[in-house]
Amino acid sequence: AVVSTQSTGKKNKEKQRKKGQFSFETLFTSTPFQVHYSVMASSEIEKKDDPKLKSILNSSFSNLKAIQDEVDIISTDFVIDGYPIRNVVIIQRLIRKFNQQKRFRDLVLSYPKVDASLSPRNRRKALQELYTSELTYTSALQTLETCYRVPMHKHSLAFPPNHYNFIFPVNSVLCIFSNLPALLQLSKKILNEVDNRIKHWVNSQMIGDVFVTVTPFLKIYAEYVNNFEKSMKTLRELLTNPKAVDFVRLLKIHSHCGLEIPDLLITPVQRLPRYELLLKELMRYTEPGHIDYDNLQEAIGSVQKMNRFINHHKRMTDGSIKMASIQRILKGFPDIIKTSRYYLHDGLLQEGDTIKENEGDFHLFLFYDILIATKEKKQFILV
Repeated sequence: AVVSTQSTGKKNKEKQRKKGQFSFETLFTSTPFQVHYSVMASSEIEKKDDPKLKSILNSSFSNLKAIQDEVDIISTDFVIDGYPIRNVVIIQRLIRKFNQQKRFRDLVLSYPKVDASLSPRNRRKALQELYTSELTYTSALQTLETCYRVPMHKHSLAFPPNHYNFIFPVNSVLCIFSNLPALLQLSKKILNEVDNRIKHWVNSQMIGDVFVTVTPFLKIYAEYVNNFEKSMKTLRELLTNPKAVDFVRLLKIHSHCGLEIPDLLITPVQRLPRYELLLKELMRYTEPGHIDYDNLQEAIGSVQKMNRFINHHKRMTDGSIKMASIQRILKGFPDIIKTSRYYLHDGLLQEGDTIKENEGDFHLFLFYDILIATKEKKQFILV
Protein backbone atom coordinates (compact mmCIF):
# COMPACT_ATOMS: atom_id res chain seq x y z
CA ALA A 1 0.00 0.00 0.00
CA VAL A 2 1.31 3.44 -0.89
CA VAL A 3 0.88 6.63 1.05
CA SER A 4 -0.65 8.74 -1.64
CA THR A 5 -2.40 11.97 -0.87
CA GLN A 6 -3.66 13.86 -3.89
CA SER A 7 -4.47 17.48 -3.59
CA THR A 8 -8.20 18.14 -3.99
CA GLY A 9 -7.79 21.79 -4.75
CA LYS A 10 -5.14 24.02 -6.19
CA LYS A 11 -6.14 27.16 -4.26
CA ASN A 12 -6.77 28.00 -0.62
CA LYS A 13 -5.05 24.83 0.49
CA GLU A 14 -5.39 24.20 4.19
CA LYS A 15 -1.93 24.54 5.78
CA GLN A 16 -2.66 24.06 9.45
CA ARG A 17 -2.94 20.58 10.87
CA LYS A 18 -4.12 19.25 14.18
CA LYS A 19 -1.66 17.94 16.71
CA GLY A 20 -1.89 14.28 17.59
CA GLN A 21 -0.09 11.06 18.45
CA PHE A 22 0.00 7.80 16.50
CA SER A 23 2.23 4.69 16.45
CA PHE A 24 3.37 2.23 13.75
CA GLU A 25 5.05 -1.13 13.27
CA THR A 26 7.91 -1.36 10.74
CA LEU A 27 8.35 -4.43 8.57
CA PHE A 28 11.18 -4.87 5.94
CA THR A 29 10.42 -7.15 3.03
CA SER A 30 12.96 -9.00 0.80
CA THR A 31 12.64 -6.32 -1.89
CA PRO A 32 15.44 -3.76 -1.32
CA PHE A 33 13.39 -0.72 -2.23
CA GLN A 34 10.16 -1.51 -0.32
CA VAL A 35 9.44 -0.79 3.33
CA HIS A 36 5.96 -1.65 4.59
CA TYR A 37 4.30 0.04 7.47
CA SER A 38 1.15 -0.61 9.47
CA VAL A 39 -0.21 2.68 10.75
CA MET A 40 -2.93 2.90 13.36
CA ALA A 41 -4.59 6.19 14.21
CA SER A 42 -4.99 6.95 17.90
CA SER A 43 -8.45 7.35 19.33
CA GLU A 44 -7.70 11.00 19.91
CA ILE A 45 -7.16 11.65 16.25
CA GLU A 46 -10.19 9.61 15.21
CA LYS A 47 -12.38 11.67 17.48
CA LYS A 48 -11.46 14.79 15.51
CA ASP A 49 -12.96 13.14 12.48
CA ASP A 50 -10.57 14.81 9.94
CA PRO A 51 -11.27 12.94 6.65
CA LYS A 52 -7.95 13.82 4.98
CA LEU A 53 -5.87 13.04 8.03
CA LYS A 54 -7.74 9.78 8.60
CA SER A 55 -7.14 8.87 4.97
CA ILE A 56 -3.39 9.36 5.48
CA LEU A 57 -3.28 7.54 8.79
CA ASN A 58 -5.36 4.60 7.61
CA SER A 59 -3.36 4.03 4.39
CA SER A 60 -0.44 1.64 4.33
CA PHE A 61 2.47 2.52 2.08
CA SER A 62 5.52 1.00 0.37
CA ASN A 63 6.81 3.77 -1.89
CA LEU A 64 9.16 5.85 0.27
CA LYS A 65 9.29 8.80 -2.06
CA ALA A 66 5.62 9.43 -1.38
CA ILE A 67 6.51 10.24 2.21
CA GLN A 68 8.98 12.89 1.04
CA ASP A 69 6.33 14.39 -1.22
CA GLU A 70 3.79 14.52 1.58
CA VAL A 71 6.02 15.81 4.39
CA ASP A 72 4.75 19.36 3.89
CA ILE A 73 1.19 18.10 4.43
CA ILE A 74 1.87 16.63 7.85
CA SER A 75 2.89 19.04 10.55
CA THR A 76 6.35 18.59 12.05
CA ASP A 77 4.61 18.42 15.41
CA PHE A 78 3.44 14.91 14.60
CA VAL A 79 5.53 12.16 16.18
CA ILE A 80 5.78 8.41 15.60
CA ASP A 81 6.73 6.39 18.66
CA GLY A 82 8.29 9.50 20.11
CA TYR A 83 10.21 10.49 16.93
CA PRO A 84 9.34 13.53 14.81
CA ILE A 85 7.94 12.35 11.50
CA ARG A 86 10.47 14.43 9.54
CA ASN A 87 13.33 12.51 11.20
CA VAL A 88 11.62 9.24 10.33
CA VAL A 89 11.42 10.31 6.68
CA ILE A 90 15.15 11.16 6.67
CA ILE A 91 15.99 7.69 8.00
CA GLN A 92 13.78 6.13 5.35
CA ARG A 93 15.54 8.08 2.63
CA LEU A 94 18.96 6.95 3.90
CA ILE A 95 17.86 3.32 3.89
CA ARG A 96 16.50 3.67 0.37
CA LYS A 97 19.69 5.37 -0.85
CA PHE A 98 21.89 2.68 0.71
CA ASN A 99 19.87 -0.10 -0.94
CA GLN A 100 19.92 1.65 -4.30
CA GLN A 101 23.72 2.13 -4.15
CA LYS A 102 24.23 -1.48 -3.14
CA ARG A 103 22.11 -2.74 -5.98
CA PHE A 104 23.91 -0.49 -8.48
CA ARG A 105 27.32 -1.59 -7.17
CA ASP A 106 26.37 -5.26 -7.46
CA LEU A 107 25.09 -4.64 -10.97
CA VAL A 108 28.36 -2.96 -12.03
CA LEU A 109 30.48 -5.73 -10.51
CA SER A 110 28.44 -8.35 -12.34
CA TYR A 111 29.67 -7.04 -15.72
CA PRO A 112 33.12 -8.13 -17.02
CA LYS A 113 35.87 -5.56 -16.71
CA VAL A 114 36.76 -3.67 -19.87
CA ASP A 115 40.41 -2.98 -20.60
CA ALA A 116 40.74 0.79 -21.00
CA SER A 117 43.74 0.27 -23.28
CA LEU A 118 41.43 -1.20 -25.95
CA SER A 119 39.99 2.20 -26.72
CA PRO A 120 39.73 3.41 -30.35
CA ARG A 121 42.00 6.31 -29.43
CA ASN A 122 44.91 4.01 -28.51
CA ARG A 123 44.39 1.92 -31.63
CA ARG A 124 44.51 5.00 -33.84
CA LYS A 125 47.63 6.19 -32.00
CA ALA A 126 49.37 2.85 -32.71
CA LEU A 127 48.35 3.09 -36.37
CA GLN A 128 49.71 6.64 -36.53
CA GLU A 129 53.03 5.40 -35.14
CA LEU A 130 53.14 2.74 -37.87
CA TYR A 131 52.48 5.39 -40.51
CA THR A 132 55.13 7.76 -39.14
CA SER A 133 57.69 4.96 -39.02
CA GLU A 134 56.96 3.92 -42.60
CA LEU A 135 57.15 7.54 -43.76
CA THR A 136 60.58 7.97 -42.14
CA TYR A 137 61.81 4.69 -43.60
CA THR A 138 60.59 5.52 -47.11
CA SER A 139 62.25 8.93 -46.86
CA ALA A 140 65.58 7.28 -45.94
CA LEU A 141 65.34 4.90 -48.91
CA GLN A 142 64.43 7.77 -51.21
CA THR A 143 67.50 9.70 -50.02
CA LEU A 144 69.72 6.68 -50.71
CA GLU A 145 68.23 6.25 -54.17
CA THR A 146 68.10 9.88 -55.30
CA CYS A 147 71.08 11.43 -53.56
CA TYR A 148 73.57 8.53 -53.55
CA ARG A 149 72.85 5.55 -55.80
CA VAL A 150 71.76 7.43 -58.92
CA PRO A 151 74.65 9.99 -58.92
CA MET A 152 77.25 7.30 -58.14
CA HIS A 153 75.87 4.99 -60.81
CA LYS A 154 75.85 7.78 -63.42
CA HIS A 155 79.42 8.71 -62.52
CA SER A 156 80.58 5.10 -62.81
CA LEU A 157 79.18 4.98 -66.36
CA ALA A 158 80.53 8.38 -67.38
CA PHE A 159 84.26 7.55 -67.28
CA PRO A 160 86.28 4.49 -68.30
CA PRO A 161 88.50 2.82 -65.67
CA ASN A 162 91.69 4.43 -67.02
CA HIS A 163 90.24 7.97 -66.98
CA TYR A 164 91.56 10.58 -64.56
CA ASN A 165 88.08 11.29 -63.13
CA PHE A 166 87.18 7.65 -62.72
CA ILE A 167 86.15 6.86 -59.11
CA PHE A 168 83.48 4.19 -58.85
CA PRO A 169 83.53 0.84 -60.69
CA VAL A 170 80.06 -0.13 -61.88
CA ASN A 171 80.14 -3.47 -60.06
CA SER A 172 81.06 -1.76 -56.79
CA VAL A 173 78.09 0.59 -57.00
CA LEU A 174 75.76 -2.33 -57.73
CA CYS A 175 77.18 -4.25 -54.77
CA ILE A 176 76.81 -1.34 -52.34
CA PHE A 177 73.15 -0.63 -53.07
CA SER A 178 72.05 -4.15 -54.01
CA ASN A 179 68.27 -4.24 -54.77
CA LEU A 180 67.51 -0.85 -53.19
CA PRO A 181 65.09 0.29 -55.99
CA ALA A 182 62.84 -2.76 -55.36
CA LEU A 183 62.81 -2.08 -51.59
CA LEU A 184 61.86 1.55 -52.22
CA GLN A 185 58.99 0.58 -54.51
CA LEU A 186 57.60 -1.88 -51.93
CA SER A 187 57.88 0.65 -49.11
CA LYS A 188 56.00 3.26 -51.13
CA LYS A 189 53.20 0.78 -51.74
CA ILE A 190 52.87 0.04 -48.01
CA LEU A 191 53.00 3.75 -47.17
CA ASN A 192 50.21 4.61 -49.64
CA GLU A 193 47.96 1.84 -48.29
CA VAL A 194 48.46 2.91 -44.67
CA ASP A 195 47.93 6.56 -45.60
CA ASN A 196 44.58 5.74 -47.26
CA ARG A 197 43.41 3.86 -44.17
CA ILE A 198 44.25 6.80 -41.90
CA LYS A 199 42.48 9.31 -44.16
CA HIS A 200 39.29 7.22 -44.01
CA TRP A 201 39.69 6.22 -40.39
CA VAL A 202 36.93 4.57 -38.41
CA ASN A 203 37.37 2.26 -35.46
CA SER A 204 36.46 -0.73 -37.64
CA GLN A 205 39.16 0.17 -40.17
CA MET A 206 41.51 -2.71 -41.09
CA ILE A 207 45.29 -2.53 -41.50
CA GLY A 208 46.39 -6.14 -41.01
CA ASP A 209 45.19 -7.09 -44.49
CA VAL A 210 47.77 -4.70 -46.00
CA PHE A 211 50.63 -6.71 -44.53
CA VAL A 212 48.97 -10.03 -45.27
CA THR A 213 48.99 -8.97 -48.95
CA VAL A 214 52.59 -7.69 -49.11
CA THR A 215 54.22 -10.40 -46.96
CA PRO A 216 55.15 -12.62 -49.94
CA PHE A 217 57.08 -9.68 -51.42
CA LEU A 218 59.13 -9.21 -48.25
CA LYS A 219 61.42 -11.99 -49.47
CA ILE A 220 63.32 -9.37 -51.46
CA TYR A 221 64.79 -8.27 -48.12
CA ALA A 222 66.72 -11.56 -48.00
CA GLU A 223 68.90 -10.48 -50.93
CA TYR A 224 69.69 -7.14 -49.33
CA VAL A 225 70.39 -8.58 -45.85
CA ASN A 226 72.64 -11.34 -47.20
CA ASN A 227 74.60 -8.81 -49.25
CA PHE A 228 74.89 -6.21 -46.48
CA GLU A 229 78.31 -7.21 -45.09
CA LYS A 230 79.79 -7.35 -48.57
CA SER A 231 78.18 -3.99 -49.32
CA MET A 232 79.77 -2.33 -46.29
CA LYS A 233 83.16 -3.87 -47.07
CA THR A 234 83.01 -2.58 -50.65
CA LEU A 235 82.05 0.90 -49.42
CA ARG A 236 84.98 0.99 -46.99
CA GLU A 237 87.35 0.00 -49.76
CA LEU A 238 86.00 2.74 -52.03
CA LEU A 239 86.34 5.37 -49.32
CA THR A 240 90.07 4.74 -49.09
CA ASN A 241 90.23 6.79 -52.27
CA PRO A 242 90.33 10.55 -51.41
CA LYS A 243 88.38 11.36 -54.58
CA ALA A 244 85.59 9.03 -53.48
CA VAL A 245 85.55 10.60 -50.00
CA ASP A 246 85.16 14.10 -51.50
CA PHE A 247 82.47 12.93 -53.91
CA VAL A 248 80.42 11.24 -51.18
CA ARG A 249 80.81 14.32 -48.93
CA LEU A 250 79.34 16.51 -51.68
CA LEU A 251 76.46 14.09 -52.11
CA LYS A 252 75.71 14.30 -48.36
CA ILE A 253 75.66 18.11 -48.47
CA HIS A 254 73.20 18.14 -51.36
CA SER A 255 71.00 15.49 -49.70
CA HIS A 256 70.29 17.74 -46.67
CA CYS A 257 70.29 14.56 -44.60
CA GLY A 258 72.00 14.37 -41.22
CA LEU A 259 72.79 10.65 -41.57
CA GLU A 260 75.93 9.24 -43.14
CA ILE A 261 75.62 6.74 -45.98
CA PRO A 262 76.42 3.70 -43.75
CA ASP A 263 73.60 4.74 -41.40
CA LEU A 264 71.19 4.88 -44.33
CA LEU A 265 72.34 1.56 -45.77
CA ILE A 266 71.56 -0.33 -42.56
CA THR A 267 67.90 0.80 -42.33
CA PRO A 268 66.53 -1.99 -44.61
CA VAL A 269 68.31 -4.60 -42.45
CA GLN A 270 66.41 -3.35 -39.40
CA ARG A 271 63.05 -2.96 -41.11
CA LEU A 272 61.46 -6.42 -40.85
CA PRO A 273 62.02 -6.74 -37.07
CA ARG A 274 60.57 -3.23 -36.80
CA TYR A 275 57.44 -4.29 -38.73
CA GLU A 276 56.91 -7.12 -36.25
CA LEU A 277 57.10 -4.76 -33.24
CA LEU A 278 54.75 -2.19 -34.80
CA LEU A 279 52.13 -4.80 -35.69
CA LYS A 280 52.28 -6.29 -32.19
CA GLU A 281 51.72 -2.84 -30.72
CA LEU A 282 48.69 -2.33 -32.98
CA MET A 283 47.29 -5.73 -32.03
CA ARG A 284 47.72 -4.88 -28.36
CA TYR A 285 45.04 -2.20 -28.73
CA THR A 286 42.71 -4.29 -30.90
CA GLU A 287 39.87 -6.20 -29.27
CA PRO A 288 39.64 -9.95 -30.00
CA GLY A 289 36.22 -9.40 -31.58
CA HIS A 290 37.48 -6.64 -33.90
CA ILE A 291 37.19 -7.25 -37.64
CA ASP A 292 40.96 -6.68 -38.05
CA TYR A 293 42.08 -8.98 -35.21
CA ASP A 294 42.51 -12.13 -37.32
CA ASN A 295 44.29 -10.18 -40.07
CA LEU A 296 46.78 -8.79 -37.57
CA GLN A 297 47.43 -12.24 -36.15
CA GLU A 298 48.09 -13.60 -39.64
CA ALA A 299 50.28 -10.61 -40.57
CA ILE A 300 52.42 -10.93 -37.43
CA GLY A 301 52.84 -14.67 -38.00
CA SER A 302 53.83 -14.07 -41.64
CA VAL A 303 56.38 -11.37 -40.75
CA GLN A 304 57.87 -13.58 -38.02
CA LYS A 305 58.12 -16.46 -40.48
CA MET A 306 59.81 -14.17 -43.00
CA ASN A 307 62.29 -12.98 -40.37
CA ARG A 308 63.19 -16.59 -39.55
CA PHE A 309 63.56 -17.38 -43.25
CA ILE A 310 65.88 -14.44 -43.86
CA ASN A 311 67.97 -15.17 -40.76
CA HIS A 312 68.30 -18.83 -41.73
CA HIS A 313 69.14 -17.89 -45.31
CA LYS A 314 71.77 -15.47 -44.08
CA ARG A 315 73.33 -18.10 -41.82
CA MET A 316 73.44 -20.52 -44.72
CA THR A 317 75.01 -17.92 -47.01
CA ASP A 318 77.58 -16.90 -44.43
CA GLY A 319 78.30 -20.57 -43.76
CA SER A 320 78.88 -21.26 -47.44
CA ILE A 321 81.28 -18.33 -47.67
CA LYS A 322 83.08 -19.55 -44.55
CA MET A 323 83.35 -23.11 -45.89
CA ALA A 324 84.84 -21.81 -49.12
CA SER A 325 87.49 -19.89 -47.18
CA ILE A 326 88.25 -22.95 -45.02
CA GLN A 327 88.55 -25.16 -48.13
CA ARG A 328 91.27 -22.85 -49.50
CA ILE A 329 93.50 -23.21 -46.42
CA LEU A 330 93.12 -26.97 -45.89
CA LYS A 331 95.67 -29.41 -47.32
CA GLY A 332 95.12 -33.08 -47.84
CA PHE A 333 91.36 -33.05 -47.41
CA PRO A 334 88.69 -33.55 -50.08
CA ASP A 335 86.08 -30.97 -50.99
CA ILE A 336 84.07 -30.01 -47.89
CA ILE A 337 81.44 -27.92 -49.67
CA LYS A 338 78.06 -29.68 -49.82
CA THR A 339 74.50 -28.37 -49.96
CA SER A 340 73.56 -30.32 -46.80
CA ARG A 341 76.57 -29.11 -44.79
CA TYR A 342 76.96 -25.81 -43.03
CA TYR A 343 79.58 -24.27 -40.79
CA LEU A 344 79.00 -24.01 -37.02
CA HIS A 345 82.20 -22.98 -35.23
CA ASP A 346 86.00 -23.14 -35.17
CA GLY A 347 88.68 -22.52 -32.55
CA LEU A 348 91.98 -23.54 -30.95
CA LEU A 349 92.49 -26.62 -28.79
CA GLN A 350 95.63 -27.29 -26.73
CA GLU A 351 96.45 -30.99 -26.35
CA GLY A 352 99.20 -32.63 -24.29
CA ASP A 353 100.39 -36.16 -25.16
CA THR A 354 103.42 -38.39 -24.66
CA ILE A 355 103.68 -38.75 -28.40
CA LYS A 356 105.18 -35.58 -29.80
CA GLU A 357 103.14 -35.65 -33.00
CA ASN A 358 99.89 -35.71 -31.02
CA GLU A 359 100.62 -32.73 -28.75
CA GLY A 360 100.51 -29.01 -29.43
CA ASP A 361 97.89 -26.56 -30.65
CA PHE A 362 95.10 -27.86 -32.84
CA HIS A 363 92.62 -25.81 -34.83
CA LEU A 364 89.18 -27.42 -34.94
CA PHE A 365 86.51 -26.76 -37.56
CA LEU A 366 83.02 -27.88 -36.55
CA PHE A 367 80.39 -28.43 -39.23
CA TYR A 368 76.86 -29.81 -39.05
CA ASP A 369 78.02 -33.36 -39.84
CA ILE A 370 81.82 -33.47 -39.36
CA LEU A 371 84.62 -32.21 -37.12
CA ILE A 372 87.97 -31.43 -38.74
CA ALA A 373 91.14 -31.25 -36.56
CA THR A 374 94.14 -29.49 -38.09
CA LYS A 375 97.61 -28.26 -37.17
CA GLU A 376 98.95 -24.96 -38.43
CA LYS A 377 102.35 -25.06 -40.15
CA LYS A 378 102.84 -23.17 -43.35
CA GLN A 379 99.18 -23.82 -43.91
CA PHE A 380 96.50 -25.90 -42.21
CA ILE A 381 96.85 -29.62 -42.76
CA LEU A 382 94.50 -32.42 -41.87
CA VAL A 383 95.55 -34.59 -38.93
